[in-house]
Amino acid sequence: MGRKPNCLENILSRTIRDEESGCLLYTGAVNEKGYPRISSQGKMRIGSDVVYEMWYGAIPDGCEIDHTCYNRRCIERTHLRPLTHKENIIRTERYETLRNLRLHILLAMYPQIEFFPITITSVELRNLWGCQSYNVAKVLHTMTDAYPAEFVWRPLRKGRQGRKPALFEIQIASSLADKLLNEEEEVFTSVVETLVA
Repeated sequence: MGRKPNCLENILSRTIRDEESGCLLYTGAVNEKGYPRISSQGKMRIGSDVVYEMWYGAIPDGCEIDHTCYNRRCIERTHLRPLTHKENIIRTERYETLRNLRLHILLAMYPQIEFFPITITSVELRNLWGCQSYNVAKVLHTMTDAYPAEFVWRPLRKGRQGRKPALFEIQIASSLADKLLNEEEEVFTSVVETLVA
């Protein structure tokens, strides 16, 4: 006689709730990357995939499950969402933090960028953002993917190795500048509250 299929009740019995984040943390086995390992249909699978399918049905074709909380151990259904691999990479916490830092730097150095486009070279962006000149266009594409209606750029001149650097026109929508400012205020308030407590 075969093993009984794993059920949601059994999976949830191996979790603890993090009251601060709302995460439902799996206390069972995890793989080398920190994702829960849960048996489903005779195979060991990533826990967030199993739980998502139990609550919502099949994962859409071309998608993978993302954690909105950035916690790999979390199997809270409201923290799980299907994204394409590209969307998932764009939403990775490390890349989001770096992208927002780069936008903060750009806004601090060129506050007018919110109201009209600036013209800037790949060398200037490299120096501001700490990336290689040949990666600047890739970083700009990623910014557009993350903020399609709020971050706009276009190449004005191709770079020529050893001669002239690439030249770009960039503009940031006021709505994105406001989001970044509000985020900055929230972080500042959080740090002050921590220091006062």
